[in-house]
Amino acid sequence: MQIIIIAVLVIGTLILLAYALVPDKGSAQVKAHLSDKKPIAVDPDKKREPAKEFFFAIRGSLAKGIAKYDWSFLETKRSQLSVQFQGAGLTGKMTPDEFIASQLLAAFGLGVFVVVGFSQTLIAFLIGMMVGFILPSLWLSDVVKKYNQAMFIAIPDVLDLLTMAIEAGMDFSGAISKVIEKADTNIFLEELERMQQEVALGKSRERALKDMSERIQNPYVDSVVNSLTQAIRLGSSIGPIIRQQAEQLRIERFLKAEKQAAESPVKMLFPMVVFIFPTVFIMLFAPMVLHFINSGGF
Repeated sequence: MQIIIIAVLVIGTLILLAYALVPDKGSAQVKAHLSDKKPIAVDPDKKREPAKEFFFAIRGSLAKGIAKYDWSFLETKRSQLSVQFQGAGLTGKMTPDEFIASQLLAAFGLGVFVVVGFSQTLIAFLIGMMVGFILPSLWLSDVVKKYNQAMFIAIPDVLDLLTMAIEAGMDFSGAISKVIEKADTNIFLEELERMQQEVALGKSRERALKDMSERIQNPYVDSVVNSLTQAIRLGSSIGPIIRQQAEQLRIERFLKAEKQAAESPVKMLFPMVVFIFPTVFIMLFAPMVLHFINSGGF
């Protein structure tokens, strides 16, 4: 009976940790609709997952409770999370209060898991809670890193298409619209489309570019935006500037790939020493040792 209870708690904790790191697509659809952005298509016949809905209900209630407090450390945390969400492409998909609620739920779930599965002590519970509280932050840092990497990969190709459109006779705004229409979508194109919508609503092109740069929080986007805003301010031709930025970013992407390839053997050394070499030694020497023991060598 005790094993069954432990198994149920372990499975429940793993589900809780998994859903703690999943943005609520339902709330993202509502926020996208309110901001005049195209909502995600939803199949009305698709059954809603009870476990997921139960977790989001708990997290939503806890987030509403957290939102009532305006303590200074909470406000600082919210500001930091807002910046991280912008750099991870999670703006509108999760609020800072929902993320804090996810941290609290993950902390409690992992604390219970450690106590039930390993050691029924207060120290074990506290250690489990600390690790659970940190896990969502590690996940968010990883999302930011992957988002920046995807942005770095997408920018040169989009800039090449913009250069071709501008050199074909289009203005900057028309080139962006044509690339958005014809090219395969990626995260940089999505940000350009949002920037176009802001310009259509009356914001200046320079201000919209700067807002996009502040929203993305990516050094490569900052470099492109600074060059474009300077060209707009001085009345220079944008085509050569975009081509130069694309070539520079492509060279940096190539150098970064070379660096990662050069670092691969060093990164592979530790798992080889820890996991592969011991297995090879066992396969080679275990029969010899067993034969030596069976022959009365010891």
